[in-house]
Amino acid sequence: MKAGLEVLVEKGAGENAGFPDAAYEERQISMEPGDRLVLLTDGITEAENAGGMEFGEDRLTNLLVENRRLPAAELKRVLLDAVTSFAARGFHDDATLVIVDYCSGAYCSGAL
Repeated sequence: MKAGLEVLVEKGAGENAGFPDAAYEERQISMEPGDRLVLLTDGITEAENAGGMEFGEDRLTNLLVENRRLPAAELKRVLLDAVTSFAARGFHDDATLVIVDYCSGAYCSGAL
């Protein structure tokens, strides 16, 4: 959605990752030119600082909102730098991040 921002948090699939008999729910979303989809594993949100506090969904959401106009590569750098700086003890789980920009016409020229 170009005009606004929508944050969807899906939980549950991570508990089943890597298990061949796991059941997964399929979802479809509609995207338009200018939309962005950010997918990540809980290794990002559950990264802990020295005090045992998690990076968390609120901190992640705030970071995504504040930096939503950055190109995907720059957003990735900003997000991973923030989590790495926060997580003094490093990552203790997988940390996967995928950013997908839907572009067409003017939206492919870096106008996002």
